[in-house]
Amino acid sequence: MLLRIFLVTSALGSLILLVLIYAVVSGQTPRAAATPSPSASGSASVAPSSSASAAASAPASAPASAAGSSQTATVTINNLSFGNDITVATGTKVIFDNKDVVAHTATNGTNGLPAKGALFDLALPVGASASYTFDKAGTYQVTCKLHPSMNMTITVH
Repeated sequence: MLLRIFLVTSALGSLILLVLIYAVVSGQTPRAAATPSPSASGSASVAPSSSASAAASAPASAPASAAGSSQTATVTINNLSFGNDITVATGTKVIFDNKDVVAHTATNGTNGLPAKGALFDLALPVGASASYTFDKAGTYQVTCKLHPSMNMTITVH
């Protein structure tokens, strides 16, 4: 009798685990989005665009643009995705907010590997956030060292 209870419990636990894995793999959970959070002195706008690096981990993206030097932009990490690529003004503080159920990193690099001389490598446990201020214009690739398919681009003007 005790063996039957154990087998039934094990089977139900396995079934629940399979349903959860299917939900994550099939995209049945909400997608991440990059949302600008302008300060009182700035404004934000959205313009359509897409990039090859984002195509590997997210649908076509619409970057958020932040104007002004005291701006913040938030990249919300969810469902193993950074979400959309973003475009920000020089001096913008980008906050990486991990809303996913697993830990991540926000690392200057691609495909899970830090760039040579990486400017930032932020550890993001579940529920944590960390930021980096982009002081120079340029194009910055962002990856997760724990999940190499997670990639995004931050363009700084």
